[in-house]
Amino acid sequence: MVRSDRHPQRLPDSRMSTDSVPKLNSPTELPAGSVAGAGTEAVPLFDVLVVITAWNIPEFVRNCLQALFAAPLRAKMKVVVLDDGGSDGLDTIVGTFPEVDFLRSETNLGFIRANNLVLRRYWNAARYFLLLNADTTVEAGAIDSTVDFLDQHPEAGIAGCKVVKPDGTLDWPCRRS
Repeated sequence: MVRSDRHPQRLPDSRMSTDSVPKLNSPTELPAGSVAGAGTEAVPLFDVLVVITAWNIPEFVRNCLQALFAAPLRAKMKVVVLDDGGSDGLDTIVGTFPEVDFLRSETNLGFIRANNLVLRRYWNAARYFLLLNADTTVEAGAIDSTVDFLDQHPEAGIAGCKVVKPDGTLDWPCRRS
């Protein structure tokens, strides 16, 4: 999870100008993502913005969303799913989750560009961003405990969560020495 106030105004991929950003098709107009009063700074609407990008893996997305919404959260969460140029009917699955914003890219951008595109669109929407792989199952309490950690450690700009395999053992590639 990444702290939004530590990001520069422009995402690290500065080679990608706004002219080269692919167009998104969205079934509805989305809110700007933040509210501001006269003479005040924008205030994030959410504690966490969860971004899930997917290409032709609808069942993984369904499982991921079910896990995200299965347990109650203290943190205020917004979820955005980007169909990264797929042709699998992902919009039908995401449509069963009315609290999720669904975006569609006309082409497959790849994980990094797709996430950057969503982050640009929702820049001021949340205090923290969670870039989540669609094949991930988030356990109950994981988001709240990560938000709590980041709130208690303002010196931390990013936090990674422990990744475990389906059998409960640690997924060692998630560990960095």
